Amino acid sequence: MRQFFSSLFLLFLLFSCISSDPDLIHGVKLDRSDDLLGVDSNQSGVRDDIEAIISKLELTKPEKQAALQEARTFQSILGTNLNNQDELRKSREETMRSTVCTSKRFKDYGKKDETVKLIRSITFNTKSRTMHYIKFNKAQSGSVTRLIKEGACDENE
Repeated sequence: MRQFFSSLFLLFLLFSCISSDPDLIHGVKLDRSDDLLGVDSNQSGVRDDIEAIISKLELTKPEKQAALQEARTFQSILGTNLNNQDELRKSREETMRSTVCTSKRFKDYGKKDETVKLIRSITFNTKSRTMHYIKFNKAQSGSVTRLIKEGACDENE
């Protein structure tokens, strides 16, 4: 009987943590507009909803800074002209910088991977955003980027 109530209590906890609105993450409504870039009212390079979600994550200050850099990089991909080789090269370099930065700032690689997956999934959260990301990756196919050892993290972060 005790096991039944324990199981019931665990189910209650599980369902109370799950939002009934799939567009609500950490109490923040996701932007699912048709606008490829979405709203960035403070012009930080990060969509407002994503910035709000990152601010609510249980991360250290250096981890949050790296997460914001990762978000800026993903956001910039949405503004990349896929027919412009210079823009594609710059995006590759920024992607490498943010990858190295998150690897340096997160001591727990599982936490880093989960954070990056979350940011990627909420950035490319509409069909048009996902299609642009797929086309971006296709345009990058076969390209080579050098590993950045110094200056990977944004200085103002």
